[in-house]
Amino acid sequence: VIPRGFDWQKGLIRSKWRITVPPPLAHFLSLFDLLGFEIVALTCLSKGSGYYCPPTHILQLCGFRLLLECPIDLSSLAVFSPIPAAGAANLDASSGLLRALPWYKTVPGLHLWDPSLIDAVLVSSPAGMLGLPFLTRNAKFCGKIYVTEVVARIGQLLMEDLLSMHAELLQFYGADVKPASPEWMKWEELEKLSPELKQVVLGEDGEELGAWMPLYSTANTCTETHEIRNNDMIVDNDPSLRSASALSKVEIPHQLFGTDETSDEIEKISFLCSCIIDSLEGGGSVLIPVGRLGTVLLLLEQISDSLESFNLKVPIFMISPTAEETLAFVNTVPEWLSKQRQQKEPCIIFSPHWSLRLGPVVPLLHRWHADPKSLLILEQGVNVEVALLPFRPVAIKVLQCSFLSGIMMHKVEPVLEILHPKLVLYPEDLRIQDPAKENNSWSYLYYSENVQLRVPSFVEDFKACLETNLTFQLRPRRLTQQNIAIARLKGRIFLSKGKYFLAAPRIPMESSNKQLLYWGSIEPTCLLMALQERGLVGTIHWNEDAANSVCTIQITNPEKAVIETSARKTTISCEDENTATLIYEALGNLCDGI
Repeated sequence: VIPRGFDWQKGLIRSKWRITVPPPLAHFLSLFDLLGFEIVALTCLSKGSGYYCPPTHILQLCGFRLLLECPIDLSSLAVFSPIPAAGAANLDASSGLLRALPWYKTVPGLHLWDPSLIDAVLVSSPAGMLGLPFLTRNAKFCGKIYVTEVVARIGQLLMEDLLSMHAELLQFYGADVKPASPEWMKWEELEKLSPELKQVVLGEDGEELGAWMPLYSTANTCTETHEIRNNDMIVDNDPSLRSASALSKVEIPHQLFGTDETSDEIEKISFLCSCIIDSLEGGGSVLIPVGRLGTVLLLLEQISDSLESFNLKVPIFMISPTAEETLAFVNTVPEWLSKQRQQKEPCIIFSPHWSLRLGPVVPLLHRWHADPKSLLILEQGVNVEVALLPFRPVAIKVLQCSFLSGIMMHKVEPVLEILHPKLVLYPEDLRIQDPAKENNSWSYLYYSENVQLRVPSFVEDFKACLETNLTFQLRPRRLTQQNIAIARLKGRIFLSKGKYFLAAPRIPMESSNKQLLYWGSIEPTCLLMALQERGLVGTIHWNEDAANSVCTIQITNPEKAVIETSARKTTISCEDENTATLIYEALGNLCDGI
């Protein structure tokens, strides 16, 4: 929650709120709407690939260029071969994977942006900050990073975990001889890949090859995690905030409190536990490479209850370089993880990494892949066939399931009814899934990857600062009908750091009387007298039946002219230049002008 009037230049934000809004774009856009910001343009760099790689956008507003999320696509690690089992160095040679030190795929297209043009990065989830060191190690980047305290801490643990697992690969493969162009990036090596794996590396037209980078080091991340700890400001909940108070005054639709998803999740976890119990009773072990901390904690609790119900004395291991810190951070040290429970197999092991390419899961799979009594639990979205290529032949049972993450589609509209937006930005893919309804009070715009979307502004008025040199060029005139002075202005408007500025034009404005602009009501009798003083002869004709009571002054001498005037406008028709000049002077005596 960011308060009104917050200065974007002040530094990092930390919040004691644990906010989970899985569609990050919707979260950020709602925040900007509450703060009264004007969205100018949106560019979707990546639609993302689920929980571990959230969507990434560039948002341009109020002169700022904001990067929303900065993840790594860790699913692309599937193209690399893991460390082979001891004594079987050529075991996975026929798998068709790249046998090299892995590089990591950043957000496609982000490497094409000049880092100096990014003013700030907004991160809403731990996975959304894994790519930050790729950006911050660039000397051109000088923007701010905004992240909550919880996201920052868990994200830091994920970075440390990734670095530790990558260190094992670095020790096995050694550093790249040519860091800028490793052997596996050569076209002849890429041609050996299957079409599916080549698609992962290159993308549709080969444009994603530039998104691959060698992993950052601990030195790259130390500075950024230090800034997160020693931040400039901590923002707590303030009931005076417009965002909080607005939501507290509305009635929350009952659809948002539906228990269908919760019931389904509990039923799914119960089924998982039953499969785990079956494997354990059959003498097998269970391997759970799941990276969602909340899901891991829920599984720990449910599995512990199931083991107790079946009176099974089976140890549960959490193998990770940061496991102890992670559990300490969430204040969870289950009895089933205590040293007294660390007995012989069968056992249950939680371990990184869900890609099955690095970390403790690799040697464990090398050991259990041929055991039909054991069980491997994977998340939905992992390509099981590709993930298990290095571990063939596979006899271990594989159970793949999805876990609740984010907001369900049928709850989107009730949320929008609470927020009352004027405009909703949706990915093009959702146009069919959630079509716009005629009775909606908001409009929809749909965006696609790497296509800048211009967003209309709903701001009718705004304040602008005048530059000093333009201020001295003003020539104020006091109005006769009102007790104020006003000046005509010509300048260039531009945005800088969230403020509008007016600068002097390159060509100075002429200030002759012929350039004056007139306005105000005209009394026909007074106008006729002013014309007569200048030698013009004419008569007044009233048209009471016409709308707005149109009055016509017909000038007959020395030249013909017609003046039609009403409450809304005045129209002058005249072919003679001298007569037109005299009429203009007469109007100038009766109207205010600048």
